[in-house]
Amino acid sequence: MEEEFLACFLVDARGGTLKSKRIPGFRLIVPPNAVEKPTRIFARSSSAKNQPKLFDCEAAATPVIELSPVHFKANVVLDIPVLGEHRSNTEMVVLKSSMESKWYSLQDHLDDSESEDPAFEECCKRLRLKKLPQFIFVHTRPQVVSLNVTPAGGTLAAIDERLRVTFPEGALTKPTTVIPLISLIYSIHRTACPAGVLTSPILTLEPRRRRFHRTVIYNIPRPCEIKDLGDYHTRVLCSITEGDEPVMWKDVTNSVDIIWHKDIAMFSGNVSGRFWLIFRKKNSKTEAISDIIPVANLIYSQVTRTRYRAGVSAKITTSNEVEVKFISKSPSSVDLYLGETFSCQLLNDKNHVIKNIYSAIPFKPFQELSFSLKQFASSYQLPDAKIKLDSTENYFPKSSSAFTLSIKDQFIQL
Repeated sequence: MEEEFLACFLVDARGGTLKSKRIPGFRLIVPPNAVEKPTRIFARSSSAKNQPKLFDCEAAATPVIELSPVHFKANVVLDIPVLGEHRSNTEMVVLKSSMESKWYSLQDHLDDSESEDPAFEECCKRLRLKKLPQFIFVHTRPQVVSLNVTPAGGTLAAIDERLRVTFPEGALTKPTTVIPLISLIYSIHRTACPAGVLTSPILTLEPRRRRFHRTVIYNIPRPCEIKDLGDYHTRVLCSITEGDEPVMWKDVTNSVDIIWHKDIAMFSGNVSGRFWLIFRKKNSKTEAISDIIPVANLIYSQVTRTRYRAGVSAKITTSNEVEVKFISKSPSSVDLYLGETFSCQLLNDKNHVIKNIYSAIPFKPFQELSFSLKQFASSYQLPDAKIKLDSTENYFPKSSSAFTLSIKDQFIQL
């Protein structure tokens, strides 16, 4: 039995599959005889006041979902839609709470078995549990790999082995757990860099603000776009702020000695923290920038901003209009709107401008359309747009190449 519901549903001994209309992608699969009597279960987005506190580089991947805390006689399957971006160097963390007092991890209940549908695996987190928590929440964070370093020292490598930290013997007096994290700089972030400015990945050694008895060596590669280091000034930035405090960068270039080994910069320090290399091209306008910190803050705000899945759809109506819609993307929302559809990822709380829409049949230029994506909007659908075509023809091509949309620097074929 498969049913859809708005805010609540009734389940009995027959079990069944329940899908939410208001939270696209949310699904509860109850096996037969999991409940002794008909039970009403609520499942809705919650404007929880005591939401989990997120630290630097962490972001919500779902809204807080409120459930009826029901006990079952057998494991039920809970599929939670994830709209936040998931990259190779990030991981999803599932939390539960009772009365919003404290939040606890649900990672032990994750179903890691491979799905037949890779797209579903990317957009959803599947849990198997006997009791529904009252509140459930998913957020993203940099991938955490805890490593133990002894007084004998050793080398820690992150996901990219070129980013590493080397502990000499005697840097620590007892075995200590440390965590190397990296924030990669993707092409989408390059647009935030002023002309002539390039950056390396960001290397973080957790816990921050820890002093070592001997200096440790940090290795950070230069951007692949740089062919000749002689054409650039190199600045080393450091931040030791932690927790939910706003990041504060400090230029420590004059306090460290950089040694280049091929394309990797090596420098030493006696404190753990977040390290970053900024490159300014010589004989360019950016060379006149006396303070690199504001530039770094601007780029960092783009690097740490979460992108959310969205569907962009377009179709031609009977009144010779191109109708465009933006839909929060989840496995069950793909068919909410008929027409040519393309998946993309957009930054939260940022104004996006559609520069142009055109087809094989020309139509009048129109004023730029703009919208601001708000994560987890209650309607799960962004504002619509309609563009009148400059043609009286009744026939328009329906092929996937009929339209081209440009959102900022992303060109989307529909």
